Amino acid sequence: MPGNFTPVVNKVCDKSIGFHFGNGRLHDTQGKIDKKTTAWREGREGIPKGTGGTVSLRVNLEKQVMSWNFNGV
Repeated sequence: MPGNFTPVVNKVCDKSIGFHFGNGRLHDTQGKIDKKTTAWREGREGIPKGTGGTVSLRVNLEKQVMSWNFNGV
């Protein structure tokens, strides 16, 4: 997150999220809505260097959660 980031009211996520293709690790709150911080955790197997991939998110606005999806899985 940039240092000058300002959260917006009713925003789905005001925390940093990310995925590292090389090692397969996630940077998120593990689905805990009230968690104040994010941390790296094991997500899936890494993708070999030079290989492309797609990350997509499913957003549930009512529950205020996001689900990760990598290369269709």
